[in-house]
Amino acid sequence: MPNDVEELLARSASTDIQVLLTAKESAKRAALDDPSQANLAALDRASKMLESAMEATKNLKNWQAVLDHVADNGRKLSKTKLYSDINRGLLRKQPDGTFRLRDVQRYMASLPTAGTPLSARLLTGSAARRKRTSVRQRPRPSGKSSTCRSKKAATSAGIRSMRSWPPGR
Repeated sequence: MPNDVEELLARSASTDIQVLLTAKESAKRAALDDPSQANLAALDRASKMLESAMEATKNLKNWQAVLDHVADNGRKLSKTKLYSDINRGLLRKQPDGTFRLRDVQRYMASLPTAGTPLSARLLTGSAARRKRTSVRQRPRPSGKSSTCRSKKAATSAGIRSMRSWPPGR
């Protein structure tokens, strides 16, 4: 019985992308005929669902591809830790030796960051420029701080000894 259900699920999953593709095409035709808010929203939803389904089918070829993908996304991972985590079951390896991209992305959330991810460094455009220019620069200190008093400045201010400063001590 459980094998029958798994077999039915597998058969059903194999047609999901086809159905989503036809749904996107019909939403696109409807949006071209009548570009209303509802038709545009339906096209957007269909596109996102298709992208999500396509993403779920992507696989990384081997452990080296996993290491490269993790490094490109700004995470730290050594080959030893990767092997250890695969053996402990934290990252599932498919029977054909590949790794599902979705599993790798979930696994990456548990890894420490190595700095700015490559995708963020390559970000260009007005949003990135706004982000870079909105960061306020701290003014550099101009020599001595106003709270620091030298002995000469203290005597010229009428303070006889630095040891008696602050008054009332």
